[in-house]
Amino acid sequence: KAVNSGSVASTPEVLSTENRMNEQIMIQLRMRSGLDLLSFEQRFGKDARSSLLERAKPAIAAGQLDFQEDHLILTRPGKHFADHIAMELFV
Repeated sequence: KAVNSGSVASTPEVLSTENRMNEQIMIQLRMRSGLDLLSFEQRFGKDARSSLLERAKPAIAAGQLDFQEDHLILTRPGKHFADHIAMELFV
């Protein structure tokens, strides 16, 4: 019925705070500029940022992530493990 009338039926997706955090991690981590930690902190708070940085330490130590100017950026070797690194950063 909706198709015949020209309208599109839709249901808005409501994400939990954790899912919004994970979405930002997943999307921004793959960007050239990396995950913007200032933006992350503004959206989710200082504790969320601190916790994220703690979870990032193993990937930073392994040379898979760089911490530069308030961004977490995948290194060349890290790009091969982007999905795994994102999962390790998830809340």
